[in-house]
Amino acid sequence: MELPSAEQAIARAERDAGRFAGVIAVAQTVDTETGEVLDEPVILAHHGELPTGMIGD
Repeated sequence: MELPSAEQAIARAERDAGRFAGVIAVAQTVDTETGEVLDEPVILAHHGELPTGMIGD
C-alpha cells in the first residue's frame, strides 16, 4: 500500500506487526504516470518473520 511519508509507513508497519506474521515498510520512488521505478527500495522498518532474502539476509 502506498502512504504519503516514510514516517507514516513506519507507523503502519508497527501497527500491523501485531496482526501479521511479518511486515516490512520500504521507500521507493516511482513515476506514477509511467510506472517506471526510479530507484532501489530502501527498507525503513521490518517486524516479525519475513521470507529468507527479503531484507538482504
